[in-house]
Amino acid sequence: MYIILDKNLKRVATLSTNSDANPFWGEVVERQIADDNSNSDDGITGVSTFNSTDPNANSKSWNDTLTGLTMLQSAPAAQYLTVGNSVAVYDDVHNHWRIYRIYQVDETIDATSGAHLVTVDAINLAIYKLNKTIPPQKEIKDCKLDQAMQWIMADTGWDLQNNCSSGLFADINFDGTASSQAALQTVLSTYDAEADAYCHIDSNGIVTDLILELADQLGENEGKSITYGQNMLSVQRETVDTNLVTKLYIVGANNVSIASVNNGKNYITDVSANSLYNTDQNTWLEGTITSDTITEPKALLDWGLRELRLYNHPRINYAVEVTQDFQANLGDTIKVIDLSMNPILTTEARVIQQTTSESDPSQNKVILGEFSTVKVITPAFIRNMEQRWNDHVKKLFEEARENANAATVSLITPLGSTWYNTDTSKRVIARLFIEGENVTSYLSPQAFNWLEFTL
Repeated sequence: MYIILDKNLKRVATLSTNSDANPFWGEVVERQIADDNSNSDDGITGVSTFNSTDPNANSKSWNDTLTGLTMLQSAPAAQYLTVGNSVAVYDDVHNHWRIYRIYQVDETIDATSGAHLVTVDAINLAIYKLNKTIPPQKEIKDCKLDQAMQWIMADTGWDLQNNCSSGLFADINFDGTASSQAALQTVLSTYDAEADAYCHIDSNGIVTDLILELADQLGENEGKSITYGQNMLSVQRETVDTNLVTKLYIVGANNVSIASVNNGKNYITDVSANSLYNTDQNTWLEGTITSDTITEPKALLDWGLRELRLYNHPRINYAVEVTQDFQANLGDTIKVIDLSMNPILTTEARVIQQTTSESDPSQNKVILGEFSTVKVITPAFIRNMEQRWNDHVKKLFEEARENANAATVSLITPLGSTWYNTDTSKRVIARLFIEGENVTSYLSPQAFNWLEFTL
């Protein structure tokens, strides 16, 4: 459900797919906590943030938009789709609302029907407000996260809820010209934090608070999985090596070098990665990163070693279209399995970007990205699962031995079961359930006896 708020953040209209009074379509909500590999971690110019925890945090970039919401101008609620008003979206998982301020309105006539339409784009109200706030000039040496956020949030009208445990100290400089939103993006990567902004609305349609929340990590790791043939509609695996580097030159503030602590060399290398990815073993794949904040050679070397882990392999992201009943939240850790891909897709990664739509759930998808390093699932993953659920699985198999009715076999035909003249083969996937629990992964191929019948 969506509700429309006026400039004073008071409810003036409600939009629901269960009501025909105010039909709407075309809207998508796109949220992200990090950039994917196509627009971050530039191996040429580098990044200047010094992370002592996760070097992938340099990809963190918070954004939250609602675009393309379209209505007939004749619909009663359409009159409220004006610049300065807002659209609030309910998050039933966390029991709060996110407010999107309308910043663009397009009024058009449909060429086919002749109907007059209105379409709006909006951005999270917190991002809008932070973009319109410029903190006074100030330089804070050995700044803690709380100190930086107090300076950023002053005069924004939003309350800060800081749930981060970061104890990092960093030099933070507010130049008096950059917005609070730009400063926040720097803080998110510097202190390895993630942001969300939301509010609560009472029964009278009044916004009771405006909260910007910081967390070490949004989302949960509840063992959720997306599997082809079950809750996966499509998957796109994108592998890019434009920023692949095996020899990394490291430059610090004021041209500080790591040579004094690195055997006279101002660069570091990865021999294994070069052997694996460079076709010419007599050369290196070279790149440079520069920090404008690190002045101590040992700290600069430590930073460079962490950064090389970002660049010494191709970056991989996964765009997964899921069924309507699959619930994944931004930041969640998800397992993705598609045995039909070549090579087989078995990976675990976090949701760094999410797209949802009330009017068209077919738009729902998640981007699983490598800002929190992707871990390819190996047979060890299966062994770990066996250890974690060992007692539970043993009990299930014991029940199946004692009661044959406890076990059922399910067959999936991903390419359908209808044969056409052009078909030469069909794929059948067998799954074993005991008391409703899928235990297929605990069985070897020899556990299944396949018979072919010719009709």
